[in-house]
Parts: sequence; structure tokens; C-alpha cells
Amino acid sequence: MKSSVNWNNLESKGIVRGWILPDAGGCKPSDIVVLINGQKFTSEEIKPKRFQRNSDNLRVNFCFDLSPYNFPDSSQIQLALKDTGEILGTSDLESRESNKTVAYLNFYKKLSSDEVGEILFNHEPTPLYNESLNLTLIFSARSACSFAVKWFFYHAGLYQEVESYHRFPHRYRSEVFNKNPEYRKHIREVDGILNSNIVCLSRNPFSRAVSSYIYALQAKYDNQKISKFLGININKRQTLSFYEFVQYLKSLDIRNCNIHHQLQTHPLIEMGIIKPYIIKVENLFNDFQEVEKKLGLNPSPLSQISKSLEFHRTPKDSAFKKECYHIQFSGARKQLFPHYKYFYSEELVRDIANIYRADFEIFGYKPELDLEFTSQAPSQPSLAQIEKDMLKWRDDLNKIRG
Repeated sequence: MKSSVNWNNLESKGIVRGWILPDAGGCKPSDIVVLINGQKFTSEEIKPKRFQRNSDNLRVNFCFDLSPYNFPDSSQIQLALKDTGEILGTSDLESRESNKTVAYLNFYKKLSSDEVGEILFNHEPTPLYNESLNLTLIFSARSACSFAVKWFFYHAGLYQEVESYHRFPHRYRSEVFNKNPEYRKHIREVDGILNSNIVCLSRNPFSRAVSSYIYALQAKYDNQKISKFLGININKRQTLSFYEFVQYLKSLDIRNCNIHHQLQTHPLIEMGIIKPYIIKVENLFNDFQEVEKKLGLNPSPLSQISKSLEFHRTPKDSAFKKECYHIQFSGARKQLFPHYKYFYSEELVRDIANIYRADFEIFGYKPELDLEFTSQAPSQPSLAQIEKDMLKWRDDLNKIRG
């Protein structure tokens, strides 16, 4: 059954939060009531989640604990303003998870060309577009973005200029390329971008979440907000664990937050408005080579691009092989970090799968992680320990022989 809504009323009441009205604020949960089969519930009773836009049809997400009420699956849900009783939308219950019912209120409104343009221009990071190449690059922070940006600039004939400007290609992107009047004009020419060859990078959300955590330690990009959330002062001596970082992520509107941990899925991809070529970080070289063949682009020097970014990589501790999600690692550059799987518990796997659900679904990653070796595998012994054990074994053997 389709939902219905008075869109003008919805906007005027400031209830929508999301891509089109990012600064309009939102109504407080106490401002609304929910009617289920005509029975009224307040926010204190059913605790609705935040409102957010995640498709070209507005979708308002709720998570109700309806276990005490035994409502059938076909129950009708209506969202209404508490003061006036005005019905804002109607929907059916769509799915259940254990004792909770996840319901969606879908408000139907097709985006105009101007609205699509506003999303393209305002959603960070802004896509890179080259009219002569008929090529658009969509990328996310902590998803091989520096590599992708250099790849794009190579094909745009700007690689040497980027290299000469700064070793971080994002400096050139933000300080030179994005400020070019021609680029700013083209990025608003929606039809050109939508009809171009669009390439989008994605990274396994489990791996990316750990990368975001490590970068939060090193760059301290969100220290103030994290400190406020955890109730501690994050600094050089007092850091945070991956577990604490994930709790912070759970408190956010993951579509509208810092780019280093926001959802990878671009809103226009989630809306189904654009259908990009997907490059997976886990298969970076092969995927880029395949895209170049399909688009008729000359082969790029992928190894050279990769080598130019070696300074930017996080050093790994291959000897560390145990769970570490509660360890408060240092943000110092010399700090080594284990494989990302060791940062996870079963609880954290579920949390990241829920937080980045859209990324898992749209980019085709499995929302599961094999934790068997992370919880039980012993750390590799050092050569000195092996030698010590062998000497002890020899002495024990001599005693047995008499």
C-alpha cells in the first residue's frame, strides 16, 4: 500500500532532516504521536528513531518495541503532529527484528533537476567531473580516495601538476580544481554528469570503520565531539578504543556527519538516480583496469600512483593476533596496528553491519566477519622464544635418556 503525505505541511513543520533540508532542523520526538491501527502512542512509549532521507522517496525510520501489544504484520502506522492531530503520513509495518518492529513511513516526492543539482554540489566530498572525458568520479574518505583522485587527474592530464602542487592530492583538488569556475559551473550541469561515465569507489565497511578509527586517533578530526559523547577529554594521553569509537558512530546520523566516517553510498546512488561503475578497494588494480577498458581510457600507471602514496599508509603489526577492540591505541605515527579483524567482537560486527547497512547492500559486501581466528589464534612466537623452547626441549630429552 502506498503512503500519502502533504509534502508542504511536512516541510513547513521542519520535520524532514536529510539531503534536501540539511539545515532545516527537525521536530523533537515529543512533537509527534504515532497511531497504530488508530491507537495513539507517544514518543516516550515507542521511541522513534531520527528522521532521515535516504531515497528519492523520503523514508522516515522508526524502531518500535511493540512486543507488549501483539500487533499483526498488516498493522497500519500513521505519523501525526501531537498538538493538532494532523496526519503527516501513513504506512504499513514491513519487517520485524526479534522483539522490535522496524517500520517505514514513505513520503512520495520525485526530485527536481535543481534538487539533484543541490545534492551533487553540496554533498561532501564533491564528485570530480571532466566534460571532455565524459567522466565523473565519486569517492569517499578512507576508501582509497587519494589513489582514486590521482587516477582521475592522470586521465584529465593534470597528474604532474598535482604532483608538483602537494604530495596530498586532496590539497590540489580542494584548493585548485574545485575552485575553478569552469568546474563549479559543470558540477551544476546535472544532465552532463548524470549522462557521463560515473566511477565510484567502495571499501568493505568493516575494514573502513577501523581505518576511520585509526585516522580519528592520528588526525584528531573529531576529538571535541567524541570527548563530549564519551564524557572524557580525548588527548595524547587519553585516547579511545575501537569499541568506544563505534558507540560514538551509533549516536550519529551516519549520512550527515564527518566525511571520514559517514556512509560511503552517495545519496544519488542510494536513490537509484545514478548507476556507477563500482571499484572495490579490495580489487583496486583489476577493477580500475577493467573500467579503463570499458570506457576506452588509456591504461594508467597504477603501480606508480600506488608507490607515490606509500607515505600515507598505516604501518601494520603482523605479529599482533588477538582481540583488541577495548585497547586504547596511541595516535602517534609510530603506533603499529593489527589486521582490522582483530578489532571486532560479535557485538561490534552487528553494530557496524547496522550502521553501514546501505553500504553493505548497495556495494555487495557480506555483513558478516569470521572471528574464529581473532579470538583463539595465539600470537606468533619470536625467534628468541623458539630457540629457548628448543633448548628446553633438548634438555628435557637428555634427562629422559639419562
